[in-house]
Amino acid sequence: MNDPITEYRIQINHLRHEYERTLLTNPVIKYDKNYYIQRMAILKDNYSRLPISKGRPLTIPAIFNNTYDENFISDYLAFILNPKQNGIGTAPLESLISSVFDQKVELDADVVEVHREFQIDANRIDFVIELDEETLLVIENKIYASESPGQTQNYYKSISCHYPKHVCYFIFLTPNGATASSEKFKPLSYIKLCNILRSVPYPWLKDVQKGVLWEDFLNHLEEYIIMKKSMNEVSDKSKLYIENYVMIKDLTEAFKRDWPNVIQFLRVKIIERMSQEAGDWEFNFIPRNNWQQVFLKNWIVDNKIYVHYEFHLHQGCFADGKFLMTVDVECSNKTDYQHFRTLFEKQLPTLQSQYDDNGIVYQSKDRNVSIATKWFDFTKDLSKIDIEFIQALDEFLFLTEPINQVVAEMNTNK
Repeated sequence: MNDPITEYRIQINHLRHEYERTLLTNPVIKYDKNYYIQRMAILKDNYSRLPISKGRPLTIPAIFNNTYDENFISDYLAFILNPKQNGIGTAPLESLISSVFDQKVELDADVVEVHREFQIDANRIDFVIELDEETLLVIENKIYASESPGQTQNYYKSISCHYPKHVCYFIFLTPNGATASSEKFKPLSYIKLCNILRSVPYPWLKDVQKGVLWEDFLNHLEEYIIMKKSMNEVSDKSKLYIENYVMIKDLTEAFKRDWPNVIQFLRVKIIERMSQEAGDWEFNFIPRNNWQQVFLKNWIVDNKIYVHYEFHLHQGCFADGKFLMTVDVECSNKTDYQHFRTLFEKQLPTLQSQYDDNGIVYQSKDRNVSIATKWFDFTKDLSKIDIEFIQALDEFLFLTEPINQVVAEMNTNK
């Protein structure tokens, strides 16, 4: 590939030739070479106005390679909420209860006890916080994992059974404020949690060291869990790249550095979507790959057959405004592959109308391993990439159950 300046010159010459060709077929149009000079001036001006990217802050979880580790984040949150440790006292807990439950409480730091991985019956609850002798706050934290069937319902039953006279508050904490299976658990998003904690004024002069930890935790939520600031930064530079398809070296390198954030953002949103689907889903999202995969664990058969939904996504897709979605069947030998195809094609007559309605091709000339293929257009706007990829995945999900049936039959016939 040519360097960005050479690429730009090639594109400008291409546009000029296209313009001149149009001029020959339509003499009414007048060629204005100043257009290209103005376009270069606008590009340079836009680039000069972009803020210098400082990258994401290196937070404590990131330093210890626990950026998205649910237990690590929960331990950190326990410190933030513990009035005996956090350097700010009961204010975070009081603000949390007031905001989520519309209940004003005044707590005694000497009485409050924060318990992590609280064992009760056969359950291990993320947080059980004794606010006083008669009041409990129960929090279940889910960052990327989905709730197990009836999990919060079991938690509520156990707490109610063991603490029948207590006033109990229940919170289901997730990145997007998902609803728990138990209606007793109030949904709380990490965005709202961060806003609640941000509203609490921290007395920095009282304990600077703990104040640094307080700020580090909130920065980590904003940059790595919520990812709001990071995605805005990606969109600013990447939008300029996409709209002009011409970049100086610094801008190209900035886009490459931001690419892992895009894949991580997409992974988070796909996980949130698939938490609504039955089954044990896996997500193989690796920034350096040109493909990202979603599959059920049972779709790997004896390490010989591997079936998966696959997004074909790389940085060049933004220039084209298109990405490919497939369902691939990868096998270690032709016999297993043909066996899978034979079983699947028995169901094809009942599936064909859904293929046709969604514009999906069963067998593509270019994709021998695919049983479903479709090209999708997208707006090139990174802030909407999750919506468009989830919509694409939704068009393919009708194939989940037929694939399950074929895999089950292959396992039966082994």
